[in-house]
Amino acid sequence: MLALFAADSPTAQAENSKTAAQFDVSLGALNVGVFWIDGSTSSQAYTTSAGFRSTGLVGEFANIQVGMQARGRVSAGQFAPDQYREEVVLGRQRAATQMLYSEGVPVVTGTKLGMEDATPANPDAQTNTLDPLSATFALLRDQSRDGLCETERYMFDGARRTRVEMTTLQQKGDDLLCAGQFRRIDGYSDRDLRRSGVVDVSVLYRAVDDGFVAIEARFSSLRGTVRLTRR
Repeated sequence: MLALFAADSPTAQAENSKTAAQFDVSLGALNVGVFWIDGSTSSQAYTTSAGFRSTGLVGEFANIQVGMQARGRVSAGQFAPDQYREEVVLGRQRAATQMLYSEGVPVVTGTKLGMEDATPANPDAQTNTLDPLSATFALLRDQSRDGLCETERYMFDGARRTRVEMTTLQQKGDDLLCAGQFRRIDGYSDRDLRRSGVVDVSVLYRAVDDGFVAIEARFSSLRGTVRLTRR
């Protein structure tokens, strides 16, 4: 659900930095869940974990839980994942996927939900892609102004390939708004591509102390705008 989320040059700060954030997730006027993300970054490595759970009326009728972990290296200011793991619960359905990277190529084990009408993209063709959590962390982590909203890269979730383009940064009052798109490339069903081949994305950053924190993210969907609002 939150294929939040993804990057080309997520610039690492020279000093160690840590992120711990919770976001309320809404779809239109309906509160649907909570998303949290933690992580740390140094000049050489990063590690992060995140999760989502449905709440409120949505949680009563649809049990949705997602847990993710990722770690990797920072090379020339870019994230290079070494390992990614996700566990997903959709009602009575459960699935787990893991990717271990060998020279930038993901080796995929496990299963993905929602692939009944689609042919997965070939993992051997996904060299130097980001996993979903590394991409999400690149966008939502606490960071400096350097490299903010300079994200052009492919993301691979174990089955689907997506182009992430987050490059338009503009002032919005006292905040900074980063806007872009996620373009679905491979591994999606023909129906998904016809309905929505491009997802509009924006992240709003606010200056805090010596850096910037993400206070809101928005994603377009067929059911309306999905909004993450930082607590």
